[in-house]
Amino acid sequence: MATATGLLASMLSGMIGHELVFRNWEGKMIVQKAPGKRKTKPTRAMAVQNNKFKQGMAYGVRMNQDADMKDAYYRKRAPRQNVCSRALQDFLTAPEVTDINVNGYAGRPGDTIEIRAQDDFHVAYVQVDIWSSGGVLVERGDAAVQPSGLVWTYTAKADNQDLAGTKVTAYAMDIPNNEGTLSVTIVKAPEKAKIVEPQGSISQAPAKTSEVRRSEAVRPDSSCANCNVDIEMQGLLFKAARLTPLRC
Repeated sequence: MATATGLLASMLSGMIGHELVFRNWEGKMIVQKAPGKRKTKPTRAMAVQNNKFKQGMAYGVRMNQDADMKDAYYRKRAPRQNVCSRALQDFLTAPEVTDINVNGYAGRPGDTIEIRAQDDFHVAYVQVDIWSSGGVLVERGDAAVQPSGLVWTYTAKADNQDLAGTKVTAYAMDIPNNEGTLSVTIVKAPEKAKIVEPQGSISQAPAKTSEVRRSEAVRPDSSCANCNVDIEMQGLLFKAARLTPLRC
């Protein structure tokens, strides 16, 4: 990579003769070798990744066109990284739920569960599902973020007398609708609950996943009379949620 100066260089942009690529970067003209054509047919996995990349580029363009999101991504970009590439990085990186602490949960309303979740940019919200040992949904709701931004606290609303075998699942969602999950099963101890059998996964959810889960959280679940969730999102996240469905 090299820089070019002079009147002629300032007038150039794009590829020339399939040999050189000229682009402007923060007031500097950058000259690079043109990329070569692929000589082999892409595999299925490569095709899926290419499709994700195209969707991520579309997401980056949309974020760059919104003043608030553009400023948010700009402030968290790496050196020599622009807003579009930073948004693309966020699109391709799912959040992660790293820990679920149920020591404060004994199956009573008002008990708390702590969740630790992280993302390369921002965790939009964390939702918690509590399932009985028989596979029945006890309750579902959103956790409240703590000042550190790394710990989320869920306050139980339903009575769960049969604590043994209870499964707690936490879902972390970021702005581009990527999802990370973690589940733990509780074994009732004499004084407190212990965590066993952690089962975690991180996956990129379809864009509509956030809307479906969020709608399920807002409306009381038909199999759970105690579900009553109040979602309070910042204006920035609401704006991003309206923008993301526009991508391919």
